[in-house]
Amino acid sequence: MGAQQLREALKRTGGAVCDDCLFTPAGYSRRQGVRSACRRMASAGLASRGSGVCSECGRTKTVTTLSALPVVSGPGSSADAARAWTWEGNVQAHIAAHLARQGFGLRQVVDTASKAPGVDIIAEREGRELWITVKGYPAGTARTNPATQSRHWFSHAMFDVVRYRTERRDIDLGVGLPDSFVSYANLAKKAAWLKESAPFTFFWVAEDGSVKEE
Repeated sequence: MGAQQLREALKRTGGAVCDDCLFTPAGYSRRQGVRSACRRMASAGLASRGSGVCSECGRTKTVTTLSALPVVSGPGSSADAARAWTWEGNVQAHIAAHLARQGFGLRQVVDTASKAPGVDIIAEREGRELWITVKGYPAGTARTNPATQSRHWFSHAMFDVVRYRTERRDIDLGVGLPDSFVSYANLAKKAAWLKESAPFTFFWVAEDGSVKEE
């Protein structure tokens, strides 16, 4: 039994899973074995571990969530875009790791590579939920340059803020974006009124993986 088998079990179960619900699907005979393996994965940055609601039994326990790391295939494939630090999946993974270090339990980290539906990141700390929508920075297309396309992506993120706030009044909200892009910085300034009306936090991810909250 190794990390790969544990990763596959986490993929199959999905969401955040407690040790009691994970050790059998992962092929372990004892709970202590899967607990040690999950701790090693968390230390290596392959998973996040903390207090949260188990997606299998629904109880609040110590749960493990597979990190949203990019899956890259051979050169020249469409997955090459995942190698850029500005790719949405990389931005999401760095924010998830940042939250785990801050003591959050990760309840949901959706698979951005497969364009899975749902809130990109749902985290919880001390009974308070945090929903984060994440965008990368576009490479552009033959018809649309990156700066123009980034404005569309930013507007989608702002719509998510409005939608999530309408859906839930009792949660905290966040928007995750790659840092160091003039278009996003300027748009963030223009969205200051929304930030005051429907409070949320910007999570700016730098190329080195560090995260700044604003």
